[in-house]
Amino acid sequence: ALPWLDAFVVTAATEESLKLAALGLGVLWHHEVDEPMDGIVYGGATGLGFATVENVVYVLAVEEPSLALFRGFTATLGHLAFTGSMGFLLGMARLRRRKALRAPRPATSPRRATRSARPRPRSTR
Repeated sequence: ALPWLDAFVVTAATEESLKLAALGLGVLWHHEVDEPMDGIVYGGATGLGFATVENVVYVLAVEEPSLALFRGFTATLGHLAFTGSMGFLLGMARLRRRKALRAPRPATSPRRATRSARPRPRSTR
């Protein structure tokens, strides 16, 4: 197979799917998730944990300690950013009852568009 196909399609899809599965278990069903920032924190922790294991495996396989320094600035920060973003989206999906992953509905009429944009009156109870 082509090297870029293996690196960018097979390996990346596998890694991101594994991180998404692990993160989804924590964010979508944990009772402590009550704001999108929780998803970012859990996502960042998941990404850093994954990057740590991956870096240790790579360094032991190649037996080149300088590889750890290089990967610390590239792969580690990438895993942190990508999985933190996934955590934010999963947190939004949880908090908005999974509506964040759907496409937004267009306004079907000008009245509907302006009605949803106006502030609603407060109740006087």
